[in-house]
Formats: sequence, C-alpha cells, structure tokens
Amino acid sequence: MNSRKIRSLLIAAALLLSIPLLPGCENKQSMAQFVKISGTVEARTTPSAKFAPAVQQSFLPAGGAVRTMPESGADLLLAESKGIIEIKADTYFELPQSGSNVRQESGTIIYRINQDKGSFSIDTPHGLTGVLGTTFEVSVGSDSTTVGVKEGKVSLTNRQGESRIVQAKEKMGIDASGMFSEKTVFDLKSDGFKYIKQNEKWVPTKE
Repeated sequence: MNSRKIRSLLIAAALLLSIPLLPGCENKQSMAQFVKISGTVEARTTPSAKFAPAVQQSFLPAGGAVRTMPESGADLLLAESKGIIEIKADTYFELPQSGSNVRQESGTIIYRINQDKGSFSIDTPHGLTGVLGTTFEVSVGSDSTTVGVKEGKVSLTNRQGESRIVQAKEKMGIDASGMFSEKTVFDLKSDGFKYIKQNEKWVPTKE
C-alpha cells in the first residue's frame, strides 16, 4: 500500500471520529465507514431501507447493514476508535440501532478491536462473542458459529448462558443446540489491508 492510500485512510479515521451525524439519515449516529470495497458489496442505512451498492469512504449509520456477494469483501472502520473489521465474501453484518452488540448473521469477519473502548459483543444465531482489545475471526454457518483468536481472548456464550474462554491461537465452535466443540489450533489468514498497532490503535501500514 502506498503512502497516499495510508494517508487517506488516516484522514478517513479522523473524519469518522469528528463527524457525529450522517447527513440525510435523520440524526442517526455514524457508526462505521467503508475504507475498502472489493467486488459486489451492498449496504442499507436502516432496517426498512433497500440494499444499494456500497461506496468506498461512505458512512454506515446505526441500524445499517452490509452484505457481501461471492468473491467480494469490505473493510469497515468502526466509530469511537473501536477498531477495524474485515468482512469476507458471502457475509451479512448489522450495526446496532442502540447498545454495543453488533450482529453477524452469516459468513466470516475478522475483528481487530482496540483496547479500553468498553464492551463489544457479536451476536450470532448460535451465541454471543464478548471481546475487549483483541484480534479474532468469527465464521457463521447454517448450523454453527466458530471463533478463532489471534491475540487476546474472547468469551463464547451459548443461548443457555454457558460460557467458554477462547485464548490466543485457539479456535472453538458452538452449534445450534448450544454444544461447544473441542478447542483446536488457530492461524489467522487475512487478505485485507495490512494493519499494525500504533498507540494501542489499529492503523493500515505498508507491506
């Protein structure tokens, strides 16, 4: 990645933090910004709105949703310095209208969540993943959710309220009945921008 692209992304991050409202969205708080789009990616601004092609550098407000088509993907910069997520192909993702839980209905997302930014949880059809300051991947299929952690740790909770802790370099799944799988070794593979931590925040970097 060249220095111009890196500078554009850093400017976008500053804009996302400094602009609390998305024009035309009836005072809904801006929650994320598209910093990379590849292939066919669609977004909607409210639960009742229709999906339309997502535009790079555009904002996604609270209550908005993203869906990616085959061989497509998008990187989203989350507001309030929460972090960056890489949405892979064939994935459906929603931002909350209120509260801190995001919704991942299907597909695979890599989450890079900054430290000390309050609670952050991902709701899936099979359970809840709770996070604070870590890098991990969530994959949601029709009958199970799998969480793999690169660094830090996450909690994986089923619908019955039972929880397990997944540590760095570990992977664990949970099925529709709430049964946890055995832990296996995890190795994160990313085809998005390259990111490093500067002052405890994720930023893009050169190869």
